[in-house]
Amino acid sequence: MRLMRKRIDCFTFRNAKTDKDNEGVTSRVWGDPMMLTGIMWNGGGRVQEEKYGARLPMVRNIMLANKKYKEMTKDGKVIYFIDDCELTVGDGLCLSSYGEPDYIIQAIYPYNHLALELEHV
Repeated sequence: MRLMRKRIDCFTFRNAKTDKDNEGVTSRVWGDPMMLTGIMWNGGGRVQEEKYGARLPMVRNIMLANKKYKEMTKDGKVIYFIDDCELTVGDGLCLSSYGEPDYIIQAIYPYNHLALELEHV
């Protein structure tokens, strides 16, 4: 699949990590930002409509422009490596800021390019 150059944008992703404090409470912390390029569009279609229902306006899709990726399994999680970046379900996308992510990766589909399904936090 060819990606139109005028629609390609740069996106900031952050890896999700779980952290325990002194009292044993776990929380999600975010790793260092990494930049990847791709095309974003709104969620839609019959499958996503059945999957998300009323939350469909909060869903976005991204097709990453980097063709070469590696798929590995670590600790029961599938991890995709693109340009020394790790992507997995649960990682975040910072769309409007560089702080806390606005969207969380719900699904990753490995086609010729990686396709990501994101939902607003």
